[in-house]
Amino acid sequence: MRRIRAFLGWLQGSTEALVRRSVSVPALILTLVLVTVAAPVAIPALVFADIVQRRRLARTRAYLMLGLFAFCDTVAIARAMGISVRYAGRREGYIRAHFELQKWWGTTLFKGAIRIFGLKVTIENPELAAGGPVLVFPRHVSPVDNLLPLYLVSGPHDIMLRWVINRWLQRDPSIDIVGHRLPNLFVSTARKQGGEALEVAKLGENLGPTDGVLIFPEGALYTHARREQVLESLARQDPALHARAERIQYMLPPRLGGVLGLLDTAEGADVLFIAHHGLEGARKYTSIVWGALVHAELRIKLWRVPAADVPTTPEARTDWLFEWWEEMDRWVGEVIEASEAYLSGERPSSDP
Repeated sequence: MRRIRAFLGWLQGSTEALVRRSVSVPALILTLVLVTVAAPVAIPALVFADIVQRRRLARTRAYLMLGLFAFCDTVAIARAMGISVRYAGRREGYIRAHFELQKWWGTTLFKGAIRIFGLKVTIENPELAAGGPVLVFPRHVSPVDNLLPLYLVSGPHDIMLRWVINRWLQRDPSIDIVGHRLPNLFVSTARKQGGEALEVAKLGENLGPTDGVLIFPEGALYTHARREQVLESLARQDPALHARAERIQYMLPPRLGGVLGLLDTAEGADVLFIAHHGLEGARKYTSIVWGALVHAELRIKLWRVPAADVPTTPEARTDWLFEWWEEMDRWVGEVIEASEAYLSGERPSSDP
């Protein structure tokens, strides 16, 4: 009976994927064709409009980024098809080839965004991303920061991350196709910590020296309204945790289920925390069109905790995780204060 249920679940998932991709893949190819064909007319028109309206070429840059995105996605799908043929029946090479493809896709897009939008990127302690096994816990404020782990961890240090991914991102056909061929897990953003938390925990099993797991502990993009909703929920369910969460101003309190499960299963894994500031204005794709990323200053800081320093009990790990979340939140607040002081003409005495 268990095997039958598993087969029916697989069949349902395969049918849903087929339907989803029958829409998303043609839409992607059509987008690439339209963006390419229209470019000789669209780009000069957008440049003229941006100059007249003094928009710092915001819409022109967004158009170029859309073209790069459609190109990278289309190439990724084509390469994934080639990998299926080349590595048929060879599991290890198959996984490695898809990891290299994922790494190329993410780093190409992020480096392209840096050039197209003129991002000013400053990274503190980038060397801490080297070596596994490692659990990666980043801040999450924008769709753009989904690319940061590939740019900071997988790209320069060849760490094969197993991702906990929002199911919504399956609308992107390259993430959908390549992501499902790697040991990743697509989850719902609903604040439930039952069966999915157990599945998340399994990702931490058998991590090697070049492996890691990536999860966004907040579980969703930070917004002020979402923070208020989470605090209201915690006030009803866990008043003690609510008091801790109230001190966190610029991030959502971490969801404990999947994170604590990973700390249980990923024995010997260090923990890498990644905080950043500069992408808050790009929470929506429309805000990117209106210039949220143009010449934005992106500050990133990494902290790494050795496995031996991670507490061993759930209660101690909860306190420890919230302490680190408060530390990241303090750093974000200091960066914001320094930026506001700079813009107001008051030079900060020192960088955070």
